[in-house]
Amino acid sequence: MTISERRFSPESGPGVVTAGPPESPTVMVLDPAGEAVHGELPATWRSLSARYRVEWVRWPALPNPAHLAASLLGEAPVVLLTTRDLVDTAEWLATRPRSGVDAVYLLAGPALPEPPEVPDHFGSVPVRELDPAGTRNERRRPLPLGHPIVVAAMGAVLDHE
Repeated sequence: MTISERRFSPESGPGVVTAGPPESPTVMVLDPAGEAVHGELPATWRSLSARYRVEWVRWPALPNPAHLAASLLGEAPVVLLTTRDLVDTAEWLATRPRSGVDAVYLLAGPALPEPPEVPDHFGSVPVRELDPAGTRNERRRPLPLGHPIVVAAMGAVLDHE
């Protein structure tokens, strides 16, 4: 492994990147791919961070995920966005006492003959599938969480919550 490969690997960089007004509703993005290596939100998410607090959790770079539960104890509501890869973590966070999580959104993956079942709720927290622009059947791989159509779909959800 070269120095540049190590420097820009998903494991390098900060575990959590935060932007946006602290008193605003929060979107916590649990990213299994580890985008935001340079310590800034992906550029596509910056427009949403003007209205919402965005906590981009870079899963491969997070040494201790337990501290995330403490960041959910604020007064502002929290919406989680992730992929099926981290559904167990999303459930754990959503069901913590006084977590502040209002909803969990799972990004739709590619069309599968028998797609995994998405639960309706984690305790009292609703779980919804986010299928940006109905693209599920057009993809062979899941879209990255930083993709512009994912951001647009999440923005629409947040503006109507």
